[in-house]
Amino acid sequence: AQKIHSSGRTLLGIINDILDFSKIEAGRLEIEQVPFSLNEVLDNLATIMSANAAGKKLELIVSPPSAQIGQMRGDALRLSQVLINLTSNAIKFTEAGFVEVKVRVVDQDASRVSLRFVVRDSGMGINAAVQRQLFSPFAQADASTTRRFGGTGLGLAICRRLVNLMGGDIELTSAPGKGSTFWFTLCFDRLETHQDALCELAHLNILIADDNPITQEALAATAASLGWRYQLTDSGQETLRQVLSQKTLQGPHGVVLLDWKMPGLDGLAVASAIRNTLPKSCWPLLFIITAHDRDAVLAAPGGQQVDAVLNKPLGPAALYQAVAQAYTTRLEGTAAAEPLPQSQQRLAGLRVLVVDDSDINRDVAERILADEGAQVHLVDNGREAVDWLMAHSDAVDIVLMDVQMPVMDGYEATRIIRQQPALSRLPVVALTAGAFNDQQDAALAAGMSGFIPKPFDVDEAIARIRALTYSAYGGTRYALAECVPRAEPVIDLPDLDETRGLSIFKDPIIYKQYLRKFAQQYSGVESNLTGIDPTSASIMMHKMKGVAGNLGLNSVAAAAVAVEGLLHTGQDVTDALVRLRIALDTALKAVAAYAPLEPPEPVTQTIPCGLDQINGLLACILEALDADTPERVTPLLGKLSVLLPADRLIPLQSAVAHYDFRGAEAVTRTLAEELGITL
Repeated sequence: AQKIHSSGRTLLGIINDILDFSKIEAGRLEIEQVPFSLNEVLDNLATIMSANAAGKKLELIVSPPSAQIGQMRGDALRLSQVLINLTSNAIKFTEAGFVEVKVRVVDQDASRVSLRFVVRDSGMGINAAVQRQLFSPFAQADASTTRRFGGTGLGLAICRRLVNLMGGDIELTSAPGKGSTFWFTLCFDRLETHQDALCELAHLNILIADDNPITQEALAATAASLGWRYQLTDSGQETLRQVLSQKTLQGPHGVVLLDWKMPGLDGLAVASAIRNTLPKSCWPLLFIITAHDRDAVLAAPGGQQVDAVLNKPLGPAALYQAVAQAYTTRLEGTAAAEPLPQSQQRLAGLRVLVVDDSDINRDVAERILADEGAQVHLVDNGREAVDWLMAHSDAVDIVLMDVQMPVMDGYEATRIIRQQPALSRLPVVALTAGAFNDQQDAALAAGMSGFIPKPFDVDEAIARIRALTYSAYGGTRYALAECVPRAEPVIDLPDLDETRGLSIFKDPIIYKQYLRKFAQQYSGVESNLTGIDPTSASIMMHKMKGVAGNLGLNSVAAAAVAVEGLLHTGQDVTDALVRLRIALDTALKAVAAYAPLEPPEPVTQTIPCGLDQINGLLACILEALDADTPERVTPLLGKLSVLLPADRLIPLQSAVAHYDFRGAEAVTRTLAEELGITL
C-alpha cells in the first residue's frame, strides 16, 4: 500500500509539472495579487518539508526576515510552489548536513518590500557545465540522477518561469561536493495593517540556546519577526548561568528555547537544573526544540520537565502559538481562583481597567468601583492601557477609557485593542466630559462600546457597566444588589454640592482631601492656559470639567464646559475665561470653608469621639509601619490632618517622607502619649 501511495504521488507530481509548464508556455498561467502572510507561507513550507527530511541525517532550517513584515499582496500559492520545489530538491540531493530556507529584507518602505529568498544546502553540488542547462525543460544533472531520484526535470524550469512572472529571476551558485545555493528577489506591495495579535506577547524575554550557528541565527530571526527581545547562547552551561542570574528570564515572562542535543549539558538537563534550582514561581517557560522524534524527547529523562517539545524546522506562527499556549496555561495555573464574594455590592468580582490621565479622576473611579466590590487596575494613558491589556488579556472584564489623554488618546488605544482577537469582545467604555456629537461619533468609530459621562452619576455608571458586562458574556456574572445608601449632607454651601461629592467619596474625610487637592491643582488655571495651543487647552478644560463635577463644584464644571466648547469651535474664549475665574474663586472659597487646611479648633480631651478616631488612625499607622507596608500610611495621615493641627503632624510626615520608618514609629508613639492615648 505504501508503494502504491508513493508511486501515485510521484505520477501526480509529474502530471502537475507537465500541466503547469504547458500553461506557462501557452501564456495561460496568471499571477494573482491577493493578501497573504509570509509567516504562514513559511510555516506551511516547514510542515510539508519536514516530512521529506525525516529519516535523513540533516537539519532543515527555516529562517524568516528579522523585521516584522506584516501582510503583503502577491501570489502566495506560486511563491509556495517555487519554495517547495527548491527545498524538495535540496533535501533530495543532501544526505547529511543541512538545508536552509532563508528570507531577508533587501529594501522596504511604507508601501513596498523587496525580499530575497535563499535555499541552500550542504549536498552533492552541481558542476558548472550542468548549471548552464539546469533551468531548461526536462533537464537533470545526468541520467543517473533521473534513475536515482525520479522526476521530470521540469521543476526548475517551472520555478524560473514562475519567478519571472512574479518579477524576479532565479540565480544559482554551486560546486561539486560543496552544496548549492538558489536565490531570487521579489517585490511585494505591503498592506496597511494595524498592530496584530502577536503584540500580546511583545513583553517576553527570549533566550535561545543552540550550538549550531545556522539554527541559532534562524531562531533569532524568528523571534525578531515576532517582535521579541532575545539573547543567544551556544551551550547548556552558559544557558543555565544566564537564567539563574537574570531576573528578566525568570517567571512566565521569560522564555528559554533549548536545543535537545548540545555538548555538555543537553537541553533536558538544563531544563531540569533550572526547575530544581529556582522556586516554582520563578520558572521560565521552557521549550525543547529538536529535529528528532518528539516522543523520544518526552520519553527521555527530564522530558516532562518542559512546557512543550517543538519540532524543527520551527516557523514563526508555530513558535508564537506554542509560547502563547504555554504562557496562558502558566498564568491560569498560578492565578488565585477565589469565589465571588457574597455581598450586596453591585460589581462584586468584576475586573475593571480604568484609563485616565487625571489622578483625581482615577482615584474617584477607583473609589466608586472598589466600594461596589470591583477589582480595579489603573493606568494613565492609552499606550499604557494597550501594553497592560497585551500582557493581561484575560485579567479584565471591562475597560473604562478616557478619550483625551497625552501619549495615546482613547480613540487610538481602542482601535489597537479591537484589532486583537483575544480582546475583540472586551467592552471598552468612553469616559468623556464632552457632549459634542463628533466626540461620540469618533468613540463609536474607534470601536468603543458606549459612554459614561463625567462627572460620574454613580447609579447610572454602575447600571451601564452591568449592562455591558452582562451582554458581553451572555449572562449575569455578578451579584445583583440594592444601591448602597448615600451619606447625608451636613452643610449647605451654594457653590459646593456636598450631596454629589459624598455620593462618590462616601467618607467626608477623603472627600475633603480631594477638594483640597483640586484647589492646589487648579487655582492658577488661567496662567496654565497662557501660550498653549487650543487642542491642549481644550484637553485641560475637559479634565477640569470632569474633576470639578465629581467633586460637586458644579459652577466650575459648567464654566469649563463653556470654555471647552468655544475652543472646540475655534471661537474667542476671553469672556468665558473671566466667567471661569469667577466660578473658580467662589468655589475655592467654599472649599476653604468646608475643608480648611487646618481644623478650626484643636483636638481636646473633651471630644471623645475625636480621640477614638485618632486612636484608631495612630494604631493603623503603627501596624502599617510594623508590617513594612508604608504605602498605607499616606492616606491615614490625610485623615489625621483633618483631626489634628498641621504642626502636630510635621515630624511624622517628615519621617515617612524620608523613609525613616523606625523613626516614624517612635514619633507616632510620642504623639499618642502627648494626646493621652494608650496604644
